[in-house]
Amino acid sequence: MKTDLNKIAEIIKSNKTFAIYSHVHTDIDAVGSSLALKLGLESMGKIAHVFIDSQLPENAYFLKDAKLINNEKQKEYDVAVVLDLSDESRLGRLRYKYRKNVKTTICVDHHMDPQDFCKFAYINSNVSSTCENIYQLLKLLQVNLTQEICKCLIGGILTDTGCLKFSSAYPSTFRIVADMLEQGGFLMDEITYPLFNSKKINEYELWKLSINKTELIFDNHVAIIVLSQSDFKNTGTSMKDTKGLTDNALLLESVKIVVLLSQDDDGVYYLSIRTKSPYSAKNIAEDFGGGGHLKAAGCKIAEPIEITRDLIIKSVEKELKNK
Repeated sequence: MKTDLNKIAEIIKSNKTFAIYSHVHTDIDAVGSSLALKLGLESMGKIAHVFIDSQLPENAYFLKDAKLINNEKQKEYDVAVVLDLSDESRLGRLRYKYRKNVKTTICVDHHMDPQDFCKFAYINSNVSSTCENIYQLLKLLQVNLTQEICKCLIGGILTDTGCLKFSSAYPSTFRIVADMLEQGGFLMDEITYPLFNSKKINEYELWKLSINKTELIFDNHVAIIVLSQSDFKNTGTSMKDTKGLTDNALLLESVKIVVLLSQDDDGVYYLSIRTKSPYSAKNIAEDFGGGGHLKAAGCKIAEPIEITRDLIIKSVEKELKNK
């Protein structure tokens, strides 16, 4: 049932223990919003634990309590809070656990066309990120936005907006970031350096490899990057290290659509799709049962690379012709 933020705040105030969940193949918006909510709830005297069925990106560990994710638990909770996902399948193995031993369930998200899987859901897709929604929730709860909470929230906002350069960065987004910088009393590079300037050598090798493997098609309007399991093994990396690789091809003026295919241990290809106006990443992802935002979306295809590549080319061609 969709509801407003006041109802979500009311439920939080009237309960004591919270299990916070977010999505597989996780990112900083998911981790940051989860940890910020945890810290905020704890400041209210409540118990909150975070669970994510995913290996965290290395640059998430500068956020307070990141090491506690999946390492705190109790037998039952009053409320399960699901953050930053519109489909419960994206909880991974936790989709079978989050409903158990709780009184009620809440979803807070910013994705378009969400599924109805929690008892209460606050969905606002007119914001940059789930972190922006959690900022509004914590303000409503009159939580003191500490430096650590602000770092969690700004981190998610920056990664979901490409450092405030994507169309998802609204005027309100800049005001919120400014407010948190003032309240937290720190400089922006205390967040941006650990987030964006802390790559390990093996991650850098994957970055270089992704550029070398970029294939330009459709008169250089589309970039396809395929990373196999052997690519990850040879560079000592994994799928968690692919965040931001689509941005390299988007630097090219001619490129309007980028599709990054990353192969997991089971041979399944996970697609990260990014587009420039007027093309829709969401349309392409939906062809394969995925979803997301207008210019950033994802899905997966369990087929050999030859078939997967042909499917992607057909979907991309359809999107190009429709505009």
